[in-house]
Amino acid sequence: MSSFTRAAIAALALANVAVSYPFADDVSLESPANVMSTFNIKTPRPIQFGNAAFTCQILSLAFPKSDVISPGSTEYTPLWQVPWSQSCWLQPACIVAPDTDSDISKAMILISVLKTKFAVRSGGHTVVPGYSGVGNDGILIALHKLNKLSMSKDAKTLTVGPGQRWGAVYEMTNQYNVTVLGGREPPVGVGGLLLGGGLSLFYNTYGLSFNRVKRYSVVIPSGRILDATATQNSDLFHGLKGGTANYGIVTEFDIETISNGNAIYYEIYLYAPSDTPAILEAFSNWTINADIKSNVEVQIQNKITLVFLGYAEPANKPATFNDFYKVTPIKTMFGPTNASVISLTNSPAASRPPPGFSYSSVFSHEVRDSKFLLEQYALYLNLSANLPDDMTMSFNPQAVIPNLVKESNTRNGGNILNLSPVPQMWVNAVMDWKNNSESSIGSDRIDAFTAQATKLAQDRGVFLPYIYVNDASGKQKPLRSYGDASFKYIQKIANKYDPAGVMQNLQNNGYLLSRE
Repeated sequence: MSSFTRAAIAALALANVAVSYPFADDVSLESPANVMSTFNIKTPRPIQFGNAAFTCQILSLAFPKSDVISPGSTEYTPLWQVPWSQSCWLQPACIVAPDTDSDISKAMILISVLKTKFAVRSGGHTVVPGYSGVGNDGILIALHKLNKLSMSKDAKTLTVGPGQRWGAVYEMTNQYNVTVLGGREPPVGVGGLLLGGGLSLFYNTYGLSFNRVKRYSVVIPSGRILDATATQNSDLFHGLKGGTANYGIVTEFDIETISNGNAIYYEIYLYAPSDTPAILEAFSNWTINADIKSNVEVQIQNKITLVFLGYAEPANKPATFNDFYKVTPIKTMFGPTNASVISLTNSPAASRPPPGFSYSSVFSHEVRDSKFLLEQYALYLNLSANLPDDMTMSFNPQAVIPNLVKESNTRNGGNILNLSPVPQMWVNAVMDWKNNSESSIGSDRIDAFTAQATKLAQDRGVFLPYIYVNDASGKQKPLRSYGDASFKYIQKIANKYDPAGVMQNLQNNGYLLSRE
């Protein structure tokens, strides 16, 4: 590469213009000396591969001091403690926090060519250790500075960076009287939710959140910055609708807004445990017969059951909820309410405090009646008994109606999840606790619930293979759950855009092909 080319690249980077560096798609073939020269780095000798401390030294030469955070700095501890669950608190060798896709590109190239372990973090709301962090043998790429948030003039497209959180997104969309399909809790990060599918407040009405994504900006390991749309790099675009972190780092999303989606109706009630079977009866009936504008969420703990009844437009006690109205709550958190999305997401009911430590798992089954759901509830009561005082086990069956499948399969090119078009539950079991010494109790109980409930579903003939990524445990294999054709498609796209296997072999986090 000529000195003129290197100077031009440097000038563009300083001007905050997106740059694709001229390296081979298989960046492992590049000479480290050539790469360092491109970035005007005076390379320490000898070059060390796979050494996180050495790579941190190189990153500190390549980036401003404020973008590389090392142990001992005042910013270091708050940044590695960002994840919502302490189960994911890991202390990396250093943290690199770029604020442009060009700098993400540079970081990816340097980390790749030096063969150093890394992790990528958007909001850090996962509960799987190592999936949004890495220990002192690796580099954490933190995306919180990639926080772009802008609306198109016609208010039909929102452009957002992966470092944003859904609370801020809803603040903006509310100003335009539109909404987007984002997280149900304001602290959830944009990037992880959209790569995993995304269950919004009205997922059954509009489909999964990622099916409203019209464009991804992706940095692949070679450093190239690609736009992926239905017409440009369309194979990558389709692969990102379920392929998670197997291709590169997404640095920007264009999301289709919903023009009439900001005016909604909702009710939230609390019920006594003795009424939970009746609630599950009503929930099963609703799942089979649901009005597609409605959504219901049921969250069960030993001492309380919470029910959210939502309607995607202004209403007054919709008839689709009549079975729920037959059960008397012990507390009304919100009575019949017509308001905006932000009125709900900003309420205390929409946010949970950090749990301490957490463990989560999920499986899917068809809903034909209430019998199997009630069997699961009995299993939950058995496994949640006799826990230490600081542990709380939750049973969260998430209803998915055929309309979600229809919307998700047709909107913006569909996806690769291979969902069955039947009424179903994505059953999420979660354990929260405060004392780290109890971690094995938490994971063992949740794994036992999922394994036993899965076996029951198979015996009853209602088992469905799909595993929802955003609720899965690190032991589960969600990519395999899409079926052989989709799994091979992810492999094909990963091999095309990451022939060196950087995302598979160096990445510490995510549901990766190499782990399934």
